[in-house]
Amino acid sequence: MDERPFFERVGSWFKTSVTVKLFVIGFLLLLLMIPVSMVNELINERQYRQREVEAEITRDWGNKQVVRGPLICVPTEHKTFIEDEETGEVSEYVNTNNAFFLPEELRINGTVVPRELNRDIFNVTVYETEIQLSGHFKPLHLDEWEDEHITPRWDKAQIVMGITDLSGVQDDINMNLAGKELSFNPGVSQNLPFQSGVSSPILLSEETGEIDFRTKLELQGSNGLEFAPLGKTT
Repeated sequence: MDERPFFERVGSWFKTSVTVKLFVIGFLLLLLMIPVSMVNELINERQYRQREVEAEITRDWGNKQVVRGPLICVPTEHKTFIEDEETGEVSEYVNTNNAFFLPEELRINGTVVPRELNRDIFNVTVYETEIQLSGHFKPLHLDEWEDEHITPRWDKAQIVMGITDLSGVQDDINMNLAGKELSFNPGVSQNLPFQSGVSSPILLSEETGEIDFRTKLELQGSNGLEFAPLGKTT
């Protein structure tokens, strides 16, 4: 029989018992998990709020900007004639497509000024940019237009530019095209390579020669600025 005092025996049991050691370790781990969980919750909350602030600011200021063009769009009408085998009647069908002309040369120059906007404890980097686009189109010819069933609609020709976020456009967009000034309107027609942009009707004919152009864009944006190299030489 163990003759040691009670408290000495209890102390010895605590020192040597594997069960007690495991219990103490588990208890300490639980205590440590409480602040870790609180820190993770705070981090997740801050990250969520950061995304909210970024979305609010970019919605007001302008999101990522991708500039495409300019390019010339000429609608074409393609007539198809189908003969009914039973009656011999010939029906005419007209399909409308677009012919696109890219610049022979496209020059892009500009400056980007970054800014930092603050809201609550969060900072969001945005930018302002002024871009000069210039170049020329070669004479507009399309071999397939020699087909008597394809008719180019010169009267509906447009010059278009793709701009992903029109809310970031800071001034009217004008262009000097072949020595004449024209103004762009927001919006583009269907069946274009981009869904958001500006357009302007232009006067063309099959006799139109080389076309020089020059324009300036003043944009605001965030999360990036890109240009599509649509010119044969950019």
